[in-house]
Amino acid sequence: MNDSEKELAKVYLTREEKDYIQEKLELIEKIEGQLKAKNISITEAEICLSEAMLKIEGLMTEAARRQSEELTSSKKTLSVNRTRKLKSKSKANKRRIMRTKQKSSSGKLVLFGLILAFSLGLSFSKLRLKANELNNSTAQEDKPQLSSVLVSEIVDPRDSFLKSRAPKVAASRIIIDLKSLNKLEKKNFNKQKELDDIRANLKPYTGPHFSGVDCNTLDKKVMAGYQAWFTAKGDGSGDDWFHYRAGNDMKPGKITIDLWPDMSEMDDDEKYATPFKHSDGSTAYLFSSYNPKTVDRHFGWMKEHDLDGVFLQRFGVNLKNSKMYDRRNQIMSFVQAAANKHGRAWATMYDLSGLRKGDIQKYLIPDWKALIDNAKIDHDKSYMYHKGKPVIAIWGVGFDDERDYSLEECEELIDFLKNDPRYGGNTIMLGIPSFWRDQHRDAEKHDRLHEVLSKADILSPWTPGRYRTPKEAKEHAEQYVAKDIAWTEAKGLDFMPVAFPGFSWQNLMRQKGKHAPLNHIPRLKGQFLWSQAYHYKKAGAKMLYLAMFDEVDEGTALFKCTNNPPVGASKFSDYEGLPSDHYLWLSGQIKRMYKGELKAKPQMVTR
Repeated sequence: MNDSEKELAKVYLTREEKDYIQEKLELIEKIEGQLKAKNISITEAEICLSEAMLKIEGLMTEAARRQSEELTSSKKTLSVNRTRKLKSKSKANKRRIMRTKQKSSSGKLVLFGLILAFSLGLSFSKLRLKANELNNSTAQEDKPQLSSVLVSEIVDPRDSFLKSRAPKVAASRIIIDLKSLNKLEKKNFNKQKELDDIRANLKPYTGPHFSGVDCNTLDKKVMAGYQAWFTAKGDGSGDDWFHYRAGNDMKPGKITIDLWPDMSEMDDDEKYATPFKHSDGSTAYLFSSYNPKTVDRHFGWMKEHDLDGVFLQRFGVNLKNSKMYDRRNQIMSFVQAAANKHGRAWATMYDLSGLRKGDIQKYLIPDWKALIDNAKIDHDKSYMYHKGKPVIAIWGVGFDDERDYSLEECEELIDFLKNDPRYGGNTIMLGIPSFWRDQHRDAEKHDRLHEVLSKADILSPWTPGRYRTPKEAKEHAEQYVAKDIAWTEAKGLDFMPVAFPGFSWQNLMRQKGKHAPLNHIPRLKGQFLWSQAYHYKKAGAKMLYLAMFDEVDEGTALFKCTNNPPVGASKFSDYEGLPSDHYLWLSGQIKRMYKGELKAKPQMVTR
């Protein structure tokens, strides 16, 4: 606001209001000073909208100018005498704004909101201020207390955050309660400090290293995705049955997995009792990814069956929650120790799912800096490199499913990870839609999609659920994968297709009130997985990503699962009578095929 606008504002403010503004400005200035001292900047304001939280990123200066002109043209209506009348009901309510005629009170409060908004130095871009909306609205019997600022606004109806968080709210007015804002700023300050402390406490792996897999290239490698997100009651994580339970329940009929892990080899300190029972009445047990002994066991299975290693999932939403963030870092340390012990490779895969606009800059980039500066993962001898650079995968770029973050933000992340003088210099792998090249079905239709993807080093389209039979897998490889590989080779990029053993999510969908058949995509005793791997190699693939090592939620797991799952209200799939290590063994055979040690043929090898 310029000087004339500030002078105009003073005309419509009482002394009490001026004192109140000054008090709030001093408080905000104090908070800003504390944040700046810790190199933290206020980048967003959080407000209450009918009990839903709405992020506001912008209030345009031009709107302030128009509002000022409108208020100037209606000076006669906005009487100074009227706006200075206050009705005192009690000492506790002496700051309540008097009931005045609608136009004068509305105009004064809108201008009051503008002064505060601009004085706080907040960047508001999604709001369009319209004084007429407020002036024409029905007057409230009781005006807001002085602790609240009433701002009339128009919210973009395409705002997915608003639609998802407050779908039934008529977004015509927003009450910005400065007291609530101050509490939220304090809460956010504490939250940020917790995240900073977790990053600062990251330590490099210093244990022994035993050689095994060549960690200098992805060529001829078969890697699996590793979720490592399961917890159990009594495992010390403080989060009982995460990714097993349905909501807050964990009992027959209330579970989200379709495959039951084989617990027969687990030691007693790796078994966690559940309310589920086997057919003989015995207790059914589950494992926890928060148990380092079990993570070590998983990597021992990889070594036994010659699976090269894993892409450890690092979920973006976990980076925002201190409890989950700390748990992911603990699990990462377990993975490092196990990979080094068993001579396996590992790499970081950021899953962007669930992130909102601005979160990549606010949470993901600081996390990567901490992984380099404090955890020093690029010095870990088991960390995967490709073409002389550490590998980092970014999953969730270019999908057409109304994600809050943009393609432009993904591009900025790619540029940072490739070109930053301290934290760049990486090999970037992107997890992208299956139909990215033609930009249809699961792919975002964006005129710069191909340009952004070409900035990466490896493209890896996500295929689970895109076909259901060996015949469809063959057609997908011929119609899409072969052309995808030709495109990437022309751009000087590598290509890592994704194969999966089958798919089943009946129990997961049941908790969402939907029906899904068990074994929705049949495994066919391994032929389905083998067909994908074979036809991808035939199409020209030189490396392969298997989804997933431990994904029992959607029934794509490769690790050991039982043919004797619990009975009762929840139904489970199994391995069709095959040994529980069948898909680990088959993964090893696929690895031999990609290395040229086993002749490639369409029919699965026999054991």
